[in-house]
Amino acid sequence: MFEEKLERSSIHCASGSSNLLDAARQTPDYATLEVLFRNSLEELYSHMVGQAQKSEHKDIQKVTEYIAAHYRENLTLGVLAKHIHMNPFHFSSYFKKQVGQNFKDYLNRVRMEDALELLLNSDKRSYEIAEKVGFKDYRYFNEVFSRYCGKTPAAYRKSFKEPNNG
Repeated sequence: MFEEKLERSSIHCASGSSNLLDAARQTPDYATLEVLFRNSLEELYSHMVGQAQKSEHKDIQKVTEYIAAHYRENLTLGVLAKHIHMNPFHFSSYFKKQVGQNFKDYLNRVRMEDALELLLNSDKRSYEIAEKVGFKDYRYFNEVFSRYCGKTPAAYRKSFKEPNNG
């Protein structure tokens, strides 16, 4: 009966359920049987924890790749949570725990890296760059940029265009 339940549940012991049952049939007493099952369950638990951690890593990788591909769009916690089939409220704390910073700060950092590149390697105006990297509000872009770089986009560009600072 135990063997049938294990097979139907898609849970497999590393040593195999039939090996476990064969070993159980050969135990001389209940105490030995208890140790055998306890060890098997601990092994199974370790395996499941490992699988869960791999799954978490894949989920975060999937999210960060999605952000890298879509940061110019109107990304929200809800959009990303849906992408990995998770509740948005849970996703927020999950993201911060896994990545080390909250979603909005991470997204803004990705956007700022592109903005820096565009400021130095294009003649686009700051408001055009703001829109291109995903900011709908130019004032908010300036605020985030100033926090990220310590100067406004215009001052940043100017500091690299001047001959003495190049």
